Amino acid sequence: MNTTTSPTVEEPAKRFAGFNVKKTVNGEAAITRLREMQKREAAIIAKYDLVLATCKKIEAEVVTAQREFDANPTPDGVHNLITIRLRAREATDLFASLYKLKTSGAANREFLSEHKKDLRAVLLQAATYRLAQAQQRFDAELAHSRQALGKEGFDQDEILQSPKVRSAKWSLEKFEGLVERIKQTEDGNLWQFAAEILK
Repeated sequence: MNTTTSPTVEEPAKRFAGFNVKKTVNGEAAITRLREMQKREAAIIAKYDLVLATCKKIEAEVVTAQREFDANPTPDGVHNLITIRLRAREATDLFASLYKLKTSGAANREFLSEHKKDLRAVLLQAATYRLAQAQQRFDAELAHSRQALGKEGFDQDEILQSPKVRSAKWSLEKFEGLVERIKQTEDGNLWQFAAEILK
C-alpha cells in the first residue's frame, strides 16, 4: 500500500460538481415521458407488423380455396377462387410496398413526426437526471471507500481505483458523455439514446 497521495489524479466528483437530483425534479417526469414514447413506438411498429400479417393471411387463403375447389369444383367455387386470387394478388402487392416502407424506416419517421418537437428536451432532462443520480452514487461510494480503505492506509489513488468507486465513476462518465451526445446529435437519430437512459 502506498501511503502518499498523488496530486495528479483527478477526482471525478470535482469534474461533475453542480449536478444535483433536487435541481432535476422533472427528471422522473422525463423518464416517465420516455417510457410513454417507448410504448408509442412499440404500438407503431406493431401496427405495421399487424398489417403485414394480415396481407400474409390473405395470401394463404388462396391455398385453402384452391384445395377446396380441386376437391369439389363448382360454378360458385370458380367465382370464389377468382375473388380470393385477386385479393391475394393485391395483398401480395400491398405486402411488398409496406415491407419496403417498414424497412426504410417508416415506423421511425411516423414516431418522430409525433415526438420530434420535444424529444431532445425530454432526453436531455432524463439524461441529466440520470447523471445527477450517478453523481450521487459516485459521491456515496467514494465517501464509503475513503472511510473504509483510508483506515487501512490506502491513499487517494488506490481508493479511486477500488472496484465500486471505478464502477460508479464509469457510470458517471457514461451519462456525462450521453448528455453531450444528445446535445450534438441530429434530430433523426436522437431516439437511439432512450434505451440507454431507460436501462
